[in-house]
Amino acid sequence: MKYCVPCTVKTITATAFLSTIGIAVFTFAFPLLAKDQGIAGAWLGAAFSGYFFAKLILAPLTGVLADRIGPRPLLIFATFLGMLFPLAYFVSSTHTTLYIIQFGLGLVGGIIKPVGMAVIGTESSEKSCGRLFGWYNLFFNIAFMSGPLLGGLLFYHRDMSMVVLFLALCMLTSFLILTLFLPRHVTTSSKKAFDTLPSRLSPGKTHGLFHLLLAVVGRMTGIAVMISFYPVLLSERLLHSNFVFGVLFSIPSVVTCLALPLTGKLADRFNKTFLTFAGMLISASGLLLAGQVHCVAGFVTIGLILGIGSGISIPASMSMASHMGSNQGKIMGIFHGAANTGFVIGPILAGFVVHQTMRISPAFLAAGIVGIASCLPLGISLARGIGRLRTGYLNIASAFAVCITLSFLPVMLSGQTDARAKDSFRFADVAMGTIVRLTLNAPNEAVADKAAEKAFAAIHRLEKDLGHRHAPGSIGRINLSAGVKPVRVTDTAYSLIERALEFCEKTRGVFDISIGALSVTQSRFYESFSEDKTSLVDYRLVQLNRKERTVFLPRKGMAFDLGGLAKGTIIDCATQVLKNEGVRAGIVEAGGDLLAFGNKNWKCGIQHPRRDELLGVISISNEAVCGSGDYFQYIIDHDSGNHERKHHIINPKQMRSARKSISVTVVAPSTELADALATTLFIMGPDTGKEFLANYFPLSSALWVLPDLKIIKTENFPEFLSCLCSPGK
Repeated sequence: MKYCVPCTVKTITATAFLSTIGIAVFTFAFPLLAKDQGIAGAWLGAAFSGYFFAKLILAPLTGVLADRIGPRPLLIFATFLGMLFPLAYFVSSTHTTLYIIQFGLGLVGGIIKPVGMAVIGTESSEKSCGRLFGWYNLFFNIAFMSGPLLGGLLFYHRDMSMVVLFLALCMLTSFLILTLFLPRHVTTSSKKAFDTLPSRLSPGKTHGLFHLLLAVVGRMTGIAVMISFYPVLLSERLLHSNFVFGVLFSIPSVVTCLALPLTGKLADRFNKTFLTFAGMLISASGLLLAGQVHCVAGFVTIGLILGIGSGISIPASMSMASHMGSNQGKIMGIFHGAANTGFVIGPILAGFVVHQTMRISPAFLAAGIVGIASCLPLGISLARGIGRLRTGYLNIASAFAVCITLSFLPVMLSGQTDARAKDSFRFADVAMGTIVRLTLNAPNEAVADKAAEKAFAAIHRLEKDLGHRHAPGSIGRINLSAGVKPVRVTDTAYSLIERALEFCEKTRGVFDISIGALSVTQSRFYESFSEDKTSLVDYRLVQLNRKERTVFLPRKGMAFDLGGLAKGTIIDCATQVLKNEGVRAGIVEAGGDLLAFGNKNWKCGIQHPRRDELLGVISISNEAVCGSGDYFQYIIDHDSGNHERKHHIINPKQMRSARKSISVTVVAPSTELADALATTLFIMGPDTGKEFLANYFPLSSALWVLPDLKIIKTENFPEFLSCLCSPGK
């Protein structure tokens, strides 16, 4: 007999789908706007923290309120608020308004999902509860995954107006659907098919709910870690394009969506506690393994494991919660409060682990351990039904199992931390779009802590001043005033631009800091540049006024992009800060570019551009090492017929991706010089590059990997201490 989904459930599901896709579009575009306009990371983080905090606090409260006054007025009020908040942007298009919208969406989400799920729990029968929750979550996940795709299209021209308008329309449609189709008599405080359920939880039910909520916290902690750090792990372990990373990142969600219709039916036929425990244990195991994987096939397997685990546990856990009592609003409110708690804990836990270990993979190990520990009481509760354990014994066994499992966390993480000398200290922070690591040899920890704090402060300050994405900084203001007026800049920025233009002159335009007219284009991989664009790339047009410390780009549309050397400048400045603070020796490393200083030899590995292995290891002292390659940012152009690789290193004279090399490694006296040379020599290739180095920078050396994987290096390039490839001649 074919099952007919109640109209009320259809209404709730449609509302959840539309509101979620609107919120997902906004939360995808907002960080992109922040990156473009230089919104401080602290403010952006505060906006998202406010979003999750609002959901965390509001979900249990609205659940209880829904049991008292009914779900209809709450849902209609939430969608009405969701419609009003984005409209405020058309009154005041400021960053503050966007922060308010983000917080407001937290309030809206804190009402719609728990109250909506409480309605589904009330309307479903014992034989359909899991199936309905499965379909509900299927549409929710589809909306969540579609958000970034739609957000990318709506934010294509870097304008938030279309994004907030789309959000308002989604909320307006949800408001109309609820107003027209949600019955006035709908309730969350009674269940037609579950007359035997108590209005209040018995002691046994209370313990069962607590074990379920603990497991939900663990599962959502793992999901939060995945969302926050999985892309970083992929980029560190694999040499592939961002498209491949996106596909691998989406596999768990896709698998979950495919599994939900089936697993929802399973939740109606089999033991819900067992399915919840099994699914969460599978997901936690996937997190444990994620940090150990180093290939695409491995990450595909991890995605399958995580997706299957979530697909099994989601409808089973929701259906299990629904059977805990007749006050569905209260139950689902607490359930979502636990889920949001996990979302808050996850990034904090992972951030702490990364800070302590200086690595990404231990964060997944920690999340896996927490996931296993949190679902153990649920698993032990299964034994109560099998072995008829008393509640007291069950609680003791659960607490003991959790403590024993969590005790492995510091032991396992300690094994992830590299052994180091007593006078060696390590620090890490996120800057310049990557993880910046400091390895310092200092007299004591106090000296190292103070030096690292000042070094990171200098890094963040210079990043804002020299980055073209930070509008208030020197480079951002120069680009915004192109063709309009000269801009007075900081002494650091002016000196860097002077040195950069001198370097451009030596390379005869192979290196050109005015490449920003092309490189800052979001579709630079796909489009052919018109004459109007290419005429904007010419370093010789830049006008400097040393007396006034002003810089002027005379043509509208011209733009600086100092990405080819500014990272090196920042590393050099941070190193000088460390020296001034009494650090004897150390390494400052950011995204593979590094400077080793002090009377000590350091070993440095050189990445193979096509394989997950090293070309070799060299020894350096008081030298910088920087690399450029076509494997960091690229796409494969299948339309060309040759499966051409288009990457981010543009030859200014040919106006297309450079082709003479696939990677270059440079060793130079300073990181600024090594950074600039790496880009230049990548474009020049080894024949012209060797001559250029001999004429202008004889103290620097380079190694090229050519498209046929042949290795060519200058005579003064450091010898490999160990190598996997034979260099060409």
